[in-house]
Amino acid sequence: MKETESLPVSEDRRDDLIDIYSHNLVAFGDFRAAQRILALSPVGSLLRLTLSRFFQPELVKTDNLILIGGKKANPWIYLFDDQTNFSLDYDNVSGLGYVVNRHPHPGEAAAYTPSSLYPNGFVGYSVVAHLTNPSHSGNVIIITGTDSYATSAAAEFLTSEEQLKKFQDTLHVQKFPYFEVLLKTSRLSGTSLSSEILAYRTYQF
Repeated sequence: MKETESLPVSEDRRDDLIDIYSHNLVAFGDFRAAQRILALSPVGSLLRLTLSRFFQPELVKTDNLILIGGKKANPWIYLFDDQTNFSLDYDNVSGLGYVVNRHPHPGEAAAYTPSSLYPNGFVGYSVVAHLTNPSHSGNVIIITGTDSYATSAAAEFLTSEEQLKKFQDTLHVQKFPYFEVLLKTSRLSGTSLSSEILAYRTYQF
């Protein structure tokens, strides 16, 4: 690729970069999340799917968007950090994602870190956010999780009429406001068992 020709790296490293750039790596959970959303009728037929690396920046200000995955895989999510309370971050030592709760309410933790369940289970966390785009001309949905399964569970929440109805009843609204919701997902042997709402925020932009 032309972008690598001017980089101050050895020929071997340049070959490595070309090899990386030539692959489109997508996490399984991100794929499952996109699959569930595209299967929605009739909404799915109106959506256009693209990899984050090919996304055009000007569309952030003009289009309705659904951003799937963590910030490392989908850095466009960084653009909305100033609008969110629940932020997915990474522990470089453990290699695990965790959710930061920037302004905890009473009874909430300042951070939510994945943990193991005896003997073959795991607890993860995910965030679904419904926000406005920077120009306030469209809507943005963010779906992210501490691991691939948590991201997939977030999409399940968003595409489930039953779970959305429960959340709507919790908010006591007829029409959803802008919101963030933090979910706890428990799974056994790699299978999502359940998702429960731990915390949420609503906004008026």
